[in-house]
Amino acid sequence: MKAYIALLLLFFSFLINSCNDSINGIPINGFASEQLRNAIHGTVLDKYSKPVAGAEIHYYFGGPYLAKNGLLKTYVSSNKQESYTTISWFVPTESQTLVRISRLGTRELMLVVVDTVLRAGSYRYLINTSDWTNGCYVVESIIGKSAQAWLLVLSDPDISALPNKRPLTATNWKGEFTLPYSTLGIGETYSAINEKGEVVANYQIPDSFSVVIVYNKKVALVEGIKVDPNKDVDHTFILK
Repeated sequence: MKAYIALLLLFFSFLINSCNDSINGIPINGFASEQLRNAIHGTVLDKYSKPVAGAEIHYYFGGPYLAKNGLLKTYVSSNKQESYTTISWFVPTESQTLVRISRLGTRELMLVVVDTVLRAGSYRYLINTSDWTNGCYVVESIIGKSAQAWLLVLSDPDISALPNKRPLTATNWKGEFTLPYSTLGIGETYSAINEKGEVVANYQIPDSFSVVIVYNKKVALVEGIKVDPNKDVDHTFILK
């Protein structure tokens, strides 16, 4: 594995006004891509045109990369096999606090960071993202009766590491899979943060990216895709 992992830790904060989503009944703003219902409908075949079941689906969308060290950055452990990301939040007064991270779109729960009463103060938590694949995640916090959500974007340019990460989805016995654009985060905006915690640029996740198919614990295919966010895409991926 390379001596560094360039992962993207980027936040875009959403306030609780004009809400169209909720956390445990407390409304928060929805993310733009979660309003899109379209998807890639893919079929994975082998070189003999037979369906490939159990192929794992990942993607890579490129983008700016941040330094591996510093607050609100990704950390790489000394053995080069693990990566960590720091998240932080503020508790104004002693309150019941829930902080959790889920996948954008599917809301698959990735981690409950904390679920307890916390005293007033600033908090930081180091999370291990070694087995999290490229993509968008939602950091949700409920502090008392207040709720917020942030977009966490992870992008590792070393796709050879993807066989060790949890896929976005996998093919069924027919070799088919569905990948909603909401999970891909197409159209979401986010902010790149430098080592001082300053916003240095704003970006938008593009509608052009690479689908990465992992089969038998190996990267079996990398194929570029461009989608129309308002239309479904039917595509066949052939493993060679």
